[in-house]
Amino acid sequence: MRDKLIRFMMGRYGMDNLNNCLLWSSLVLLIIATFTRLGLLTLISYVLMIIVIYRMLSRKIYQRENENKIYLCNRRSYFRIRERINSCGFRKKFNHGRIYCNCY
Repeated sequence: MRDKLIRFMMGRYGMDNLNNCLLWSSLVLLIIATFTRLGLLTLISYVLMIIVIYRMLSRKIYQRENENKIYLCNRRSYFRIRERINSCGFRKKFNHGRIYCNCY
Protein backbone atom coordinates (compact mmCIF):
# COMPACT_ATOMS: atom_id res chain seq x y z
CA MET A 1 0.00 0.00 0.00
CA ARG A 2 2.79 2.41 0.90
CA ASP A 3 4.58 1.71 -2.38
CA LYS A 4 1.42 2.48 -4.34
CA LEU A 5 1.08 5.81 -2.56
CA ILE A 6 4.74 6.64 -3.22
CA ARG A 7 4.35 5.78 -6.91
CA PHE A 8 1.15 7.86 -7.11
CA MET A 9 2.81 10.92 -5.57
CA MET A 10 5.89 10.72 -7.81
CA GLY A 11 6.06 13.81 -10.01
CA ARG A 12 3.43 15.64 -7.99
CA TYR A 13 3.95 18.87 -6.09
CA GLY A 14 3.03 17.98 -2.50
CA MET A 15 2.71 20.39 0.43
CA ASP A 16 4.36 23.78 0.82
CA ASN A 17 3.91 26.94 2.89
CA LEU A 18 0.99 28.26 0.86
CA ASN A 19 -0.83 24.93 1.17
CA ASN A 20 -0.24 24.93 4.93
CA CYS A 21 -1.64 28.44 5.21
CA LEU A 22 -4.69 27.58 3.08
CA LEU A 23 -5.29 24.38 5.03
CA TRP A 24 -5.11 26.09 8.43
CA SER A 25 -7.32 28.93 7.18
CA SER A 26 -9.82 26.38 5.96
CA LEU A 27 -9.86 24.58 9.30
CA VAL A 28 -10.28 27.82 11.24
CA LEU A 29 -13.15 28.89 8.98
CA LEU A 30 -14.76 25.47 9.39
CA ILE A 31 -14.57 25.71 13.18
CA ILE A 32 -16.02 29.23 13.13
CA ALA A 33 -18.75 28.05 10.75
CA THR A 34 -19.78 25.24 13.09
CA PHE A 35 -20.25 27.65 15.99
CA THR A 36 -21.96 30.42 14.01
CA ARG A 37 -23.88 28.10 11.66
CA LEU A 38 -23.03 30.22 8.62
CA GLY A 39 -23.24 28.22 5.43
CA LEU A 40 -21.10 30.68 3.49
CA LEU A 41 -18.10 30.07 5.76
CA THR A 42 -18.53 26.32 5.34
CA LEU A 43 -18.59 26.74 1.57
CA ILE A 44 -15.45 28.91 1.59
CA SER A 45 -13.75 26.37 3.83
CA TYR A 46 -14.55 23.51 1.43
CA VAL A 47 -13.35 25.55 -1.56
CA LEU A 48 -10.05 26.21 0.22
CA MET A 49 -9.67 22.48 0.95
CA ILE A 50 -10.29 21.66 -2.71
CA ILE A 51 -7.63 24.20 -3.72
CA VAL A 52 -5.18 22.58 -1.28
CA ILE A 53 -5.85 19.13 -2.72
CA TYR A 54 -5.55 20.43 -6.28
CA ARG A 55 -2.24 22.16 -5.57
CA MET A 56 -0.90 19.13 -3.70
CA LEU A 57 -1.71 16.68 -6.50
CA SER A 58 -0.70 19.01 -9.33
CA ARG A 59 2.01 17.99 -11.77
CA LYS A 60 2.69 21.61 -12.77
CA ILE A 61 5.53 21.96 -10.30
CA TYR A 62 6.98 25.15 -11.80
CA GLN A 63 3.67 27.03 -11.52
CA ARG A 64 3.08 25.85 -7.95
CA GLU A 65 6.61 26.92 -6.96
CA ASN A 66 5.99 30.38 -8.42
CA GLU A 67 2.72 30.69 -6.50
CA ASN A 68 4.52 29.70 -3.31
CA LYS A 69 7.32 32.22 -3.98
CA ILE A 70 4.80 35.02 -4.46
CA TYR A 71 3.04 34.02 -1.23
CA LEU A 72 6.31 33.93 0.73
CA CYS A 73 7.42 37.26 -0.71
CA ASN A 74 4.15 38.98 0.18
CA ARG A 75 4.13 37.45 3.63
CA ARG A 76 7.67 38.63 4.32
CA SER A 77 6.98 42.15 3.05
CA TYR A 78 3.86 42.36 5.23
CA PHE A 79 5.85 41.49 8.33
CA ARG A 80 8.63 43.92 7.37
CA ILE A 81 6.15 46.76 6.98
CA ARG A 82 4.56 45.84 10.28
CA GLU A 83 7.92 45.74 12.07
CA ARG A 84 8.96 49.11 10.64
CA ILE A 85 5.67 50.72 11.58
CA ASN A 86 5.96 49.37 15.12
CA SER A 87 9.61 50.34 15.56
CA CYS A 88 9.91 53.63 13.63
CA GLY A 89 6.44 55.04 13.61
CA PHE A 90 4.02 55.31 10.71
CA ARG A 91 5.34 58.45 9.00
CA LYS A 92 9.00 57.61 9.29
CA LYS A 93 8.58 54.26 7.52
CA PHE A 94 6.71 55.62 4.54
CA ASN A 95 8.98 58.65 4.11
CA HIS A 96 12.30 56.82 4.18
CA GLY A 97 12.66 53.18 3.17
CA ARG A 98 11.02 51.08 0.54
CA ILE A 99 10.62 47.34 0.63
CA TYR A 100 11.59 45.44 -2.49
CA CYS A 101 11.14 41.79 -3.20
CA ASN A 102 13.19 39.75 -5.66
CA CYS A 103 10.58 37.03 -6.01
CA TYR A 104 9.08 38.10 -9.31
